[in-house]
Amino acid sequence: MRIQAVFNTDQIGGAERSFVATLRSKASSHKIEAWIPNVSNSIELKKYLEETIPGVKTHSFKIGRAYYHVSRNNYFSIIKVLVSFAVSLFYLRKINFRQEDLVWLNGNKVGALFSYYLARRKYEGRVFWHLRDYFPANKFLIKLMNTLEGLKLKFIANSFSVKEHFDYSWPQFNCQVLYNSPATISQVSPREFEGKVGLVAMLTPWKGIHDVLQMAARQEEKLVKLGVRTIEIFGGEIYHTSSTHESYTSELQQLARKFSTIVIKFAGLVRPQEIFTSIDLLIHSSLRPEPFGRVIIEAMEAGVPVVSTGLGGAAELVAADRAWTYLPGHDVMLVKAIEQAWQGDDRATKVLQASQFVSELKDNIKIQLSEIINA
Repeated sequence: MRIQAVFNTDQIGGAERSFVATLRSKASSHKIEAWIPNVSNSIELKKYLEETIPGVKTHSFKIGRAYYHVSRNNYFSIIKVLVSFAVSLFYLRKINFRQEDLVWLNGNKVGALFSYYLARRKYEGRVFWHLRDYFPANKFLIKLMNTLEGLKLKFIANSFSVKEHFDYSWPQFNCQVLYNSPATISQVSPREFEGKVGLVAMLTPWKGIHDVLQMAARQEEKLVKLGVRTIEIFGGEIYHTSSTHESYTSELQQLARKFSTIVIKFAGLVRPQEIFTSIDLLIHSSLRPEPFGRVIIEAMEAGVPVVSTGLGGAAELVAADRAWTYLPGHDVMLVKAIEQAWQGDDRATKVLQASQFVSELKDNIKIQLSEIINA
């Protein structure tokens, strides 16, 4: 069987890395073809696929830029959506999959577009729509979903939180949970403590990086006494699709100027192995429910203590016996969590339990994946 893997973007974010890891685990038993939308003329995802999956065949396809933009924005014209969606369908007209292929759609943009396209073509093979985020409840998707009844479509949620959200609105569709496959982070020999806090996320407001910087600026003296020397921000503006993203980096840079002692660094896009073997603490700072929280388990595997807001799917990962939590905007809780993660009596026990949790989780993901594909 051939897996036709359709990506949501040509950039490399957490959803893309998770999808590549999943595909790599099936490469020995399945032929893999990857379809990459030409959104930003980047070849980074193509290079990453070819480096990671032996024998992968990659294709590029056009997608309406207007569709790509409006699909991530809650405030849009339905007319603009329909026109841009129609343009994107026109671009797909020459794509044909074999009936024995498994078409795996990695995200809501390509999920909506390809599911509708395949339903209209009366495709008889299996189709997976992988929900990497909470499913939007807008009129356009409601109308589209009602056209997919004849398609052999299965929804895959990347956490129980995402599944519960989806099942509430769409109980007639089959939806199973498959946690995101994490990168394998090799632990290095014990490194000297450097007081480096890492924030690892795409640069968009809901990820809460500004919230951490604002609190850290107000509590700088206390954090310095705890040993914080550097706050390093790993990530980039990989989704140029919403007006809220446009000035966010400059806003963060302005916040960075408020610090007198702690150094704020912007590292850009960096591979997970390099990130999690160079930091002493991960702060996972999302301000709204997180679909999953892949960076949490990557940090845990590397033996890095995790402090998190624990919202949405992240709550399934940051149990009290393996992580520390705080409320957004709550300075005292954040400082206390950092203190406990670095100096608490149970620090070593929690870090060990977190590492064991990730090992068990990866074994469960393999079982879940086999059950979903072979069903």
